[in-house]
Amino acid sequence: MSQLPRLPNKESLEAMRLPTLLPLVLLNLLLLAACAPEGDGAKGEAASPAATAEIQAAPPWFSAGTAAEQGAGPVYRSPNDDRQYRHLTLANGLDVLLISDPASDKAAASLSVNVGSFDNPPDREGLAHFLEHMLFLGTDRYPEPDEYQAFISEHGGGHNAYTSLEETNYFFDVDAPHLMAALDRFSRFFVAPLFNPEYVDRERHAVESEYRLKIQDDSRREWDVLRELANPEHPFAKFSVGNLETLADREGRPVREDLLAFYQRHYSANQMNLVVLGTEDLDTLEQAVSERFGEVPNRNLAPVESAAPLFARELPFRVAIAPEKDLRQLSIGFPLPTVAALWPTKPVDYLGHLLGHEGEGTLLAELKRLGLAEALSAGLVYDSRAGALFSVTIALTEEGVRQEAAVTRAFFAWLSLVRNRGFEPWRYGELADLSEIAFRFAEKQSPSNYVRALGTLMHTYPAGEAVRGPFLFEAYDEGVIRQIADRLRPDNAFVTLMAQGVETDTRSAYYQAPYRVEDLDVGDLDAGGVEPVLPGLALALPAPNIYIPEQLTVLRADNPQALPERVSAEGGRVDLWHYPDSQFNTPRALFEARIAIPDLDDRRRETLLDLYRALVVDQLSSRTYPASQAGLGFDLSRWDNGLSLSVQGYSEKQALLVKDIVAVMAAPEWDSARFERVKSQLLRQWRNTTKDWPISQVFSRVGPLLRDTWLPLEKAETLEGLALADVQAFAAELFPRGHARFYAGGNLDRAQALAMAASVTDKLRLKTPGEGAIPVEYRVHNLAHRDPLPAFDVHVDHSDSVAVLFLQGREDTLAERALFALLQKLTEAPFYSELRTERQLGYVVGSSISPMHRVPGAMFYVQSPSRDSAALRDEIDGFLARHEARMAALTDADLERIRAAVLADIEEKPKNLMELGARHLEALHLGYNAFDFRQRLAEAIRGVSLDQLRDAYRRILLEGREGLWLLSSRDPGRQALDRAPRDAAAEGEFVYPQ
Repeated sequence: MSQLPRLPNKESLEAMRLPTLLPLVLLNLLLLAACAPEGDGAKGEAASPAATAEIQAAPPWFSAGTAAEQGAGPVYRSPNDDRQYRHLTLANGLDVLLISDPASDKAAASLSVNVGSFDNPPDREGLAHFLEHMLFLGTDRYPEPDEYQAFISEHGGGHNAYTSLEETNYFFDVDAPHLMAALDRFSRFFVAPLFNPEYVDRERHAVESEYRLKIQDDSRREWDVLRELANPEHPFAKFSVGNLETLADREGRPVREDLLAFYQRHYSANQMNLVVLGTEDLDTLEQAVSERFGEVPNRNLAPVESAAPLFARELPFRVAIAPEKDLRQLSIGFPLPTVAALWPTKPVDYLGHLLGHEGEGTLLAELKRLGLAEALSAGLVYDSRAGALFSVTIALTEEGVRQEAAVTRAFFAWLSLVRNRGFEPWRYGELADLSEIAFRFAEKQSPSNYVRALGTLMHTYPAGEAVRGPFLFEAYDEGVIRQIADRLRPDNAFVTLMAQGVETDTRSAYYQAPYRVEDLDVGDLDAGGVEPVLPGLALALPAPNIYIPEQLTVLRADNPQALPERVSAEGGRVDLWHYPDSQFNTPRALFEARIAIPDLDDRRRETLLDLYRALVVDQLSSRTYPASQAGLGFDLSRWDNGLSLSVQGYSEKQALLVKDIVAVMAAPEWDSARFERVKSQLLRQWRNTTKDWPISQVFSRVGPLLRDTWLPLEKAETLEGLALADVQAFAAELFPRGHARFYAGGNLDRAQALAMAASVTDKLRLKTPGEGAIPVEYRVHNLAHRDPLPAFDVHVDHSDSVAVLFLQGREDTLAERALFALLQKLTEAPFYSELRTERQLGYVVGSSISPMHRVPGAMFYVQSPSRDSAALRDEIDGFLARHEARMAALTDADLERIRAAVLADIEEKPKNLMELGARHLEALHLGYNAFDFRQRLAEAIRGVSLDQLRDAYRRILLEGREGLWLLSSRDPGRQALDRAPRDAAAEGEFVYPQ
C-alpha cells in the first residue's frame, strides 16, 4: 500500500480496507494524530490592518498560479463545500484561517506551533513534549489546572495535543454556542501560561508514565535504535518523549527554568497557525480571534535549520533488531532532502503509489504468491527542515526472514522496473483524476480533525491552498520524479530487519531494544540487472485501474425519503433497508450485508470463521486493491454472531466489486500455501496480544466475560490443530445455515440495491428464517448486585499495573442508559483531574460509556507505573465515594449544563453520508427499526431529574452496583480467563434476536 506519512512510531502493516477518498497526507491527518511535512521558514509579517481574503470555489478545475500563491487571495475550497473561509495574518504575525459553518453542531480550533522534538536542547531531551503537557495547567485568567478540561468536557467537547518532529498541535472541539468562552481559555495558553512550580514535578511523572506505557512498543524501540545510529549532529538523534532523567532538575538549573527559556525561544506568533471553525459569520470570528490572539507575543523567531546528514556512517548498512512481539519486518530506508516544496506536483506520492501498489504482478502480490511476505507499505516516514526519509516496509513470513537478502534484491528489481518503465503520464493522470474527483465531492469531517489537519498543512502549503493543496496534482514532471527515484539506490540505503531470533550485541539506551549493526556492500543489495532474483518471480507494473468511476451522476429522488424504508424481493428472501440520500450531494453509497451465522458460541466454530474470513480477504487483496485506490473500499469483518460485508465509496462500480467479493466468499481458492501463511499470520497476531499495552490487555477481557466469546490466546490454541480440510468443510455449510439483513444508503436506487442484495443472497445460498435459517440471538450476561464485586486477575507482563471497574445497568432500557450517560459525563473531568493531575497515578486515566448491545455499561480505569492494581482499585472506589458529596451539592443549573453536553454528542447531525449510514445501522443493530434510537434516548435524558440522578449515583456507582473488577497481575498463572466469578454473580441473560 502507499504508505501514509507517519509519526516516529510506525503504524501497523495490517491491510487498511479504506476507500481512497482523500490524498494520503490529508487522510493521514484526519485519521491519525500525525503530522504532514512541516514548514521551511519563518512567516513574513503582514501589514496592519490585516489583509483578508474571502473563499471562492476554484474554476477552472485545479488551475494553478492563482493569486492565492502571491499573498492575499482566495482560499480554494471544493465545489461541494458550502462553508465560508477567510485567511488573515494578525498584526503580530499569527497566521489565521477562519471557517464559518452555520450548520455545524460543534465548533473547533487548533493552534499549531512550528516547533517539535527536533528542537529539543541536546541536554534536555523531551522538553518540547514536556512543555505541551505543562501548557494545560493554568493561565493568568484561568489559574486552576483542571478548569480548561472541565469546561470543554461539560460543554460537549474534547481536547488534546501532540508533539511531533517539528510541530506541536493543540486542538479542541466544543458545543458550538460555547466557542467564544472556549477561545478565552485556549488563547491564554499562548499569552500567559503559569507553568506553576507545584505542577512541574507532577507533570514530569506524567511524562515518565507515558514513556513507560510504551516501553515495550516495538515501533518506539525501532525508532530508538535508529536514533542511536543517526548522526549526533542531526535532530533525528534526539530522544523525543522525555523521562524523569532527561527532565530532572540539575544543579543550579531547575527544569522549570529550562522550560521557560524554551517557551521564550520557540513559542512566537510568527511561528504559529490558528484555525477556528464556528457557526458565527467570518467578521464575528475575525473580531473574536483578533481580540484574543492578538496578544500572543511575536518574538520574530525563525525555525532552526540543519544541514547535517542523517547518518555520519557510510551507507549502506544493515541493522537487526529483536522485537518484543513476534514481528517479521524488513524496512529499506533512503535519506532524502526535504521535498515539502514539491507539493504542487507530488512526485513522492507518485513513487509511493507505484512502489506500494498491491495489484496483481506487483512486488507484494508476487512475494505473497511465493510465500515470502504478508504486507507492504511505501512512502515518506517524515519530511522536515533537516531532510526527509523514504521507506519501504515489508511484513515477512518465516520463509521471508530466511530469504531476507533475496527479498531485498527483489525490491531493488521492482524499483528498477518502476524506474525504467513506470514513469508514464497516464499513470500520473490516474492519480490526478482520482484526487480531482475526491476534491470535487469532498465531504465534511469532524470539526476537530479538520482544524487540526489544516493547522498542520499551513506549515507546508500556502494558506490559500491549505484546503485544496493536498488534492492537487498540478502537472506530470518526469524529471523531478527521476531526481527523487535516483536517490532510491543501494548506496543510499539502510536496511532494518525486525525479527525474533536475530543476532544482537547492543541495547538501545531508552527502550532497551537489542540490536546489531553491520556494513553492507552495494553488491549485497543490487538486483543484478534484469535477471530474476528469486525463482519464479514475475513482476509486472499495475494495469489501468478498471474501478475509476466514469459516471459521477448524483441521483435525485422525486420524493426524498427522510428515513430508510424496508423493501423485500424474491418472495421475502431479500430483506433490505433502502435510503436514497438527498442530503449530501455525493455519488457515494454504503452497502452492507450483515450475515447472521448460528452456533458461534462454540470456540472451534468461532476460530474457523476467523480463519475463513482471513483467507478470503487475503485472496481478494490484489484484485481489490485498485478499487481501494479508486475510492471504493470494502470490509469483511467479524461481528459477534457472524460476518458483515460492507462496500463504501463511489457507487457506480459497487455492484462489480460486490460481485467479485461474493464470488470468492462462495468459492475460495483452497491453496495450501496461502492457508499455511494466513494461519501463521493469525497465530502471531493473536499471540502478540500478550504484548499489547497493559490497559488494552485488560480491556480485552470485558467482552468475553459478558458475551461468552473467546480470547485470542484461546482461539490460537484451537487454531493450532486446524487443517485446510477443516476450514473447507466449515465453509461448505456456513452460509446456508444463516440469513442476512441488507442496508443500502446513498447514491443507489432501489433496483440497484435490490439487485446487489439478491446477488449476495443467491451466490451465498442464504436463507430467511421462514426458509429454515437457524435463529441467532445476541446474549449478554446479567450481572447481579454483589458486595464486594467479583474480581478477575489478568496476567500482564509489564511493570505497570491496571485496574478497571466495569459497571452494568440493571435494566436494558433507555431510561437506564440515560442515567449512565449523565453519570459518566458528571464524573469524567473530575475523575481525570483528581486521579491523573492531582494524585499522579499515571498517564492513562479515564472513564467511558461501554454498553453491550442494549445493556448500559460504564468503565473507570487507571494504568499506573507507581501503584499496584489493588491500590488502584482503592483509588477508584475512593474517588466515587468522595464524589458523592459533589452530587449532593449539584444544582439544577449544573445538571442542565451536563445534560446539554451529553445531548450535544447524541443529537449532533451527521456531517457526511458515511456518518448518516452509521446512524442508520446503529439503530437497526439495536432493534429500533423506526430509526428513532437517538431521539428516544435524548428524550429519556431530558426527563432525568436531579433527585433521580442522585439516587442513580448511589445505586449504580456505590451501594447497589452491578459489575466486576479487572486487575492486572504479574503472576503467569493468571493468563487464562476464569469465568467462574462471573457465573456466580450472574442472574440470567439479556437476550435479543438477530
